[in-house]
Amino acid sequence: PYRPAVHVMRTGRPTDRTVAQARRWLAAHLPAHGRTDDALLVLSELVTNAVLYADPPLQITAEFHGARLRLTVADRAPAAPHLRALPDDEHGLGLAIVKALCDGFDETTEGGRHEVTAALTIGGAS
Repeated sequence: PYRPAVHVMRTGRPTDRTVAQARRWLAAHLPAHGRTDDALLVLSELVTNAVLYADPPLQITAEFHGARLRLTVADRAPAAPHLRALPDDEHGLGLAIVKALCDGFDETTEGGRHEVTAALTIGGAS
């Protein structure tokens, strides 16, 4: 039976290097061609939100289903972040960017665990 390629990265307390580390981690698993820049941007936005607003630890999961990538960032957030319709400054655009680039987006908070999942078609082979 078919099984997706699944990669997991865990962090303790996030630092100012966490987003860059996550980008390098994902880049090592991405195909050579396709929407790799979009995938890295989506991951950056999700991890940045978790670093700024969530409680550690963070768990980042990348699931490759052929040309589709499913990214999940899980943390212990006190509350789910909210999408701002018309941000009035340079902050608050992260989830809007993610939703614009992705084919699917889901967010759940249950039992102290917060997960944000974004899915996009990246092309290439994993």
